Amino acid sequence: VLRNDKRVVGESGGSFRSAHLEDFARDAGAGMLILKEQPEIASDYTGLIGHSEGAMIAPLVHEKYQRAAFLVLLMPLSLPGHQVLSKQNSRMEAVTGSSGAMVDSVQTLSNKLFGIIRSDTDSSEAASRIRSVLMQYGITGEALHSRLEANTMPWFRDFVSYDPRPTLKKSMCQLWHVSAVRIWESLQARMLSQCDLPSQVAPRMTFQYKYLRD
Repeated sequence: VLRNDKRVVGESGGSFRSAHLEDFARDAGAGMLILKEQPEIASDYTGLIGHSEGAMIAPLVHEKYQRAAFLVLLMPLSLPGHQVLSKQNSRMEAVTGSSGAMVDSVQTLSNKLFGIIRSDTDSSEAASRIRSVLMQYGITGEALHSRLEANTMPWFRDFVSYDPRPTLKKSMCQLWHVSAVRIWESLQARMLSQCDLPSQVAPRMTFQYKYLRD
């Protein structure tokens, strides 16, 4: 087993802020190649296990960089990133007890920001437009700086626009999806039904796959 940390996590080097989604896939592919080259490893039986974003990247690694004998996807994205994030933001707002108007406002803001990210390839222009929208919603100061930085990092812009479904459907290997039902419930089920993935539900577990207490 070889665990691949993200850039700048633990002893991993590289740059995180300037990295693209493809860079993360390339990093994971390089780690898989190292593992396959070990004499005690049966390279034809080597696969990938990914969680959340890692589950989105694993099929990309398999398609472009290192063929895998199997893929195990834990809580994968099965719709374009902007759709998943928009739904996630709204649901998180709702479960904290926010009013319906606040939930709608959060979803509207998310959709505006993701629309800019998806349509504008010029990073400086996108940053200017995102800043303007955030300020319209009363976001200023450090909160404005943090949101602006988060929404303009290359990997996040790739994430928002990326549709994992074509790559998932082309994954010609043993593929399995595992979802924590208490987190996503019917949303995750609808997403995955579009990809026709063999799947398993892990009941009474959180997004981090920790058991819920009674």
